[in-house]
Amino acid sequence: MKITTRCHRIRQLPILACILISLTATSQADIITDGSVGPSETLGGQDYHIPEGLGTMTWQNLFHSFQTFSVFKGESATFTGPDAKQ
Repeated sequence: MKITTRCHRIRQLPILACILISLTATSQADIITDGSVGPSETLGGQDYHIPEGLGTMTWQNLFHSFQTFSVFKGESATFTGPDAKQ
């Protein structure tokens, strides 16, 4: 009986490890540009500053492209450009 219980617990360890890893990976907000319209860069912190240089100006329009755009409650993302008003 004890051997069966130990085997059952051992089989549950990989599942628990996967859950913990996924919770850790999603618990941190990040903004990551994908490099398609500007340099590829990872921004961290709580108040993200996204300057014109991380995107591309086409005529009077500023374009950004992101691999990940994750901002949690209490954080902010500020885009700046040539005529940006804050």
